[in-house]
Amino acid sequence: MTADAWIVIATLVFTIVAMAANLFRYDVVALIVVVILSGTGVLSIGEALQGFGSPVVIMVAGLLVVGEMLDRTGAAGLVGHMIMNKVGNRPGILLAAIMASAAIIGGFMSSTAIVAIFIPIVLQISSRSGRNPGTLLLPMSYAALISGMLTLISTPPNLVVHEELMDRGYEGYSFFSFTPIGLAILAAAIIYMVLIRRRLPESAEETAPGQNGSTKDLMERYSEGRVLRVAAPRTDEVAGGPDTLRNSTSVSGISILGSRISNRVTGASGMKDTDVSDAEILLLGPLDNLEDWASENHRDLSEVSESVKNHYFKEIGAAEMIIHPESRFVGKPADDISIPGDSGIDVIGVRHNHSAVHRPSGIRLAAGDTLLVTGPWRDIRKSSSEFNHEFVLVGLPEEHKSEVPEYRRLPIALGILGVMIVLSVTGVIPLAAAVIVAVLLAVFTRCLDMDQGYRAIHWKSIVLMAGMLPMADALEITGLADMAVDGLMGSLGNASPSVMFTVLFFATASISLFLSNTASAVLIAPIGIATAMRMGLAPHAFGIAILIAASAAFMTPVASPVVTLVVEPGGYRFGHFMKFGTPLLFIVFGITFLLTPLLFPY
Repeated sequence: MTADAWIVIATLVFTIVAMAANLFRYDVVALIVVVILSGTGVLSIGEALQGFGSPVVIMVAGLLVVGEMLDRTGAAGLVGHMIMNKVGNRPGILLAAIMASAAIIGGFMSSTAIVAIFIPIVLQISSRSGRNPGTLLLPMSYAALISGMLTLISTPPNLVVHEELMDRGYEGYSFFSFTPIGLAILAAAIIYMVLIRRRLPESAEETAPGQNGSTKDLMERYSEGRVLRVAAPRTDEVAGGPDTLRNSTSVSGISILGSRISNRVTGASGMKDTDVSDAEILLLGPLDNLEDWASENHRDLSEVSESVKNHYFKEIGAAEMIIHPESRFVGKPADDISIPGDSGIDVIGVRHNHSAVHRPSGIRLAAGDTLLVTGPWRDIRKSSSEFNHEFVLVGLPEEHKSEVPEYRRLPIALGILGVMIVLSVTGVIPLAAAVIVAVLLAVFTRCLDMDQGYRAIHWKSIVLMAGMLPMADALEITGLADMAVDGLMGSLGNASPSVMFTVLFFATASISLFLSNTASAVLIAPIGIATAMRMGLAPHAFGIAILIAASAAFMTPVASPVVTLVVEPGGYRFGHFMKFGTPLLFIVFGITFLLTPLLFPY
């Protein structure tokens, strides 16, 4: 092997270890790959950076904006309300309706976004139907994964394989070319989940976010011995200013929720601009600490009466947010967490490993941990939208008066989606151009504005994909892809196409357990397609094995953000995913193995 080949092998090993061990963020790993490949001369700087101009990357960014359009116009929420109103309390039909809805909508937008949208919907359905959320969230997340098997645009690995085929001179897949396989898998998965629904894990009531009745109940879930109290200034003494009050609580395990002056309620964030020395303060903390604090700050404590509580909580909201698996806060100290920018909300509680953390010092946040946040209701809603790649809002207490969803632009959004699909299917313009047309139409029709569109793009995923795509070129240029093909051909001898199909499927599924599914597709697609060419076969069938397997990350809670997001609200453990996901993986393989040759002959 050449020196360049050894460099690529070392880079590949580094990539796998760094991603599997979570040494760095995935996008950072991808950028390191770009630097290594260009800095060592394996690729020119232009070749190493060409992923950032790839049609695949442009399409993924555009599709995230299209998904945001569907979200903002209420497509998923409308479906959730229809399920709640039409299906009723029939458990099998309810589970099937949730899975089918999540999968079909996910065929046209990010599966991670679908899970984030559907978690509060499922929690509401669970509350209204009396069902435990643990019996619904896992099937919903599996259906969101299966959505990646329905259409060409539903997940990045599909586009990666499609683009690899076209780069080799073959015709790519059409928009719905493998939809029959995906629908068959979805139907089988629904039947499987309905049959085993009584064996699905039930989350304990105290571990299920979003199930609390009131703001006070919600706070008590995070309190671990902390209590709510009102601190009023003594008439004969005046405490220090707002900075003094806020600083005095930082080391005592006490959270300031807000203040009230002359019946005007202000959240904690708003207190920095207000002189609250003469105000009533709402506090949360251990009773002994509250009493000590009140004595030091010349205040009298009293319990929170119903009238006072109602007055505060109509203005000061509270909500639970799950740490997104791709959030910048994963691995950060729990006692140093704050919502970015001028969000107007404060973090006052943390649940880590299904338990409330009284003193978060020394604890590092993990994906799936939940935060209790407070602030004005409008700021909570705004933050959940602006930081949807950092946190997932999972529930609001009963004091929150939900706005009636605005669906007047939903027909326009669905029409734009239809235009994009027609342009893609007919081939009037390239797929990437069809996606850009949909984005422009969304902006021109005011389904969203440009700023909202830019915020919808998950730049970490874009950088990951753009940085990893040159790895496929490096494998080709250095001859490593051909060597991998030679190894497959040599070890399997005169194996039939069916055997090679099986090997590629399970190789991709295995790698996807600890690498992102996009990175898995980038690495395996060139090898699979080259293997088909070496065997004298049409490569489309092998491509299907790779893209279906890349979306079959059912077996661990860390294989995909799609399943990681439901761990905390469902109260799941690692073993649940192995127990229920392993049979589903083999069901997916069996259907793919049987149907693929019928649609894509070898």
